Amino acid sequence: MRRIIARDSRAAAQRVKAEMARPARDVIVIGGSAGAVEVLRTVFGDLPVDLGAAVAITLHRSPTLPSSLAGVFARRSSLDVIEPEDGEPFVPGRIYLAPPDRHI
Repeated sequence: MRRIIARDSRAAAQRVKAEMARPARDVIVIGGSAGAVEVLRTVFGDLPVDLGAAVAITLHRSPTLPSSLAGVFARRSSLDVIEPEDGEPFVPGRIYLAPPDRHI
């Protein structure tokens, strides 16, 4: 597993895209804070339909405020974006957004 850290959102998006392009990945895991949303929107817009890996996302989000973040990401991606139920298995070609105040 490689950790990608960048302060510039464009550089971070490029690094994440490069890492996702590497073959033989079953699950791609990305964690971030509020600043990661724009980077992820950029990355998700470039993901291929045949990615062959599940993408697990955990972001700092308020557990008390309603969120349409899964919909925001889905509009930019050719992959399905869901907030999974507890214990739901990962399926390649799907983006799993951890619900607020939860981890994947």
